Amino acid sequence: CENRIDAIIHLCDLYLIELRITNDPEIINEIQPYIRELLDIAKNQHMYLVLAETCLLQAKLSLLTSDCLKFSQ
Repeated sequence: CENRIDAIIHLCDLYLIELRITNDPEIINEIQPYIRELLDIAKNQHMYLVLAETCLLQAKLSLLTSDCLKFSQ
């Protein structure tokens, strides 16, 4: 399970890098299910470090999403 969690976190980081470079809003739809999965795992298994990392991913996504909206206007 921990290998899967690490893989999802790294995948989300890659998606965030791609979003920062391309400003493609479709990436937001691709990353959301992974973030939800991490949240579910963290809450169900009381993995607070994973929960904290997932919140950090959400914060980065939020910042990049607001940047994408600024650039599109």
